[in-house]
Amino acid sequence: MFLRQFEYLVAVVEEGHFGRAAQRCNVTQPSLSIGIKQLEAELGVPIFRRGRGKRFAGLTAEGNNVAQWARKIIANRDFMRDEVAAMQMNLHGKLRVGAMPSMSPILPLLLQRVREEHPKIVMDVQFLGNEAMKTGLNNFSLDAALTYYDQEVFGHRNALKIYCEKLSLLVPDCEQFKGRSQITWREASSFPLRC
Repeated sequence: MFLRQFEYLVAVVEEGHFGRAAQRCNVTQPSLSIGIKQLEAELGVPIFRRGRGKRFAGLTAEGNNVAQWARKIIANRDFMRDEVAAMQMNLHGKLRVGAMPSMSPILPLLLQRVREEHPKIVMDVQFLGNEAMKTGLNNFSLDAALTYYDQEVFGHRNALKIYCEKLSLLVPDCEQFKGRSQITWREASSFPLRC
């Protein structure tokens, strides 16, 4: 019994015609018919009811059962292929990451997502300043860096935006800010800081 024979069977059932099923399976009709006959011989039951000229006239009761099994077997084969492909794509090893200390509040969320998607990766996180991260990337002691700066600070690197952060400026209730919902950094920098 070969998987290809099950594919022939399902194609005939879905197409309702041996010729179209053969086209779909990229084989000649005689090859498809031989495969079906071999399957019937191996199982010891007729799968198809044949009309005049041995044309497809539906499935026998046994054939209906075999067709259901054939669909399950093909689906399981496809699932197995997908699962194996996913396993091959699953990253593993050690990922050395530099991160700014100010990123510590969000770092657990980022690391959790990496662990969920790639459980075989071991994360080595070091809290570093931008210059140390730049050096680490240049001498390959770091694989990645998490920073608030864009790629211009780090030279020619691939910079991927992870998230956008919304900051709020809390100000006294005064006429200068009435009715405003936003302020630019330039405007904010003109105010004196008081501790």
